[in-house]
Amino acid sequence: MFVPKLAVPGEGCQSGAAQTMMAETILPKDAIDAHAHVFTAGLLPRQPAYASTADELFSLAEEAGSRRIVLTQPSFFGFDNGEVLAAAERYPDRVRATVWLPPETSRPELETLKARGVAGLRLPYFYTDLPDWEMFAEMLGVAGRLGLHAELGIPARYVAASLEQLLGFGINIVVEHMGIARSPDDPTSSPDFQALLSAADTGRVWVKLSASSRLPIEQSDWVFAQLLAAFGPKRLVWGSDWPRVSARLHRQMSYADCSRWLVERVLDKETLTDIAVRTPASLYGFDDQ
Repeated sequence: MFVPKLAVPGEGCQSGAAQTMMAETILPKDAIDAHAHVFTAGLLPRQPAYASTADELFSLAEEAGSRRIVLTQPSFFGFDNGEVLAAAERYPDRVRATVWLPPETSRPELETLKARGVAGLRLPYFYTDLPDWEMFAEMLGVAGRLGLHAELGIPARYVAASLEQLLGFGINIVVEHMGIARSPDDPTSSPDFQALLSAADTGRVWVKLSASSRLPIEQSDWVFAQLLAAFGPKRLVWGSDWPRVSARLHRQMSYADCSRWLVERVLDKETLTDIAVRTPASLYGFDDQ
């Protein structure tokens, strides 16, 4: 088990309340934001009436010390991955993408998408019924052989069973939002969260340290400490979740606050560099440049 050096639980930023920017709160050099969104304003269900552009995102990220970003396909766009792919092609050295694809996607299509900057396949079933994962078995198996991973974005109560099935298809898994998304339960007593911690033993599961503000600060700090102890910094990546698409969460924390959330909790420089730089660089293929 990894034994991290952590800040005192409950301290640090959880909202956009005024805090003094200090040198030690800047992200490490070459930091990677592993979960952010770009999209146009529109009228689709759950699509915001405002836009989140790549230029705005990069401006905010650079101020916080992050020059590379993983763009995650917003679920309201469905299988239309045009926005994230356009950004990946515009910034080939600075952007990777995770896209949402239908289960019939072919190997040549997957190869083309990988060449366009796609590193993973998002499975964002937060707001719809969970599919029969067997429909995805062939596609995910091919994707795994191509070096892509599956990104699991589902309610916490389904994570454990889904992980067992999806890992059987031969693909590595990244679990979004600390594994606690849309959970009505206190994670400190949740068997679903304990099952996620046990999945660390497979060596094939990574977790995104994103969406911390969806929990009370004491709970999110506890979840973070448990994940770091179980998975270690080689299986964790950090994401801002900018701009927090939910109306309740939209810009609740500034981008700088999102980055300080991590820096204030990891006091060891090597651990912080692993989570913010080395692990995502390897996982998302930035090391291949």
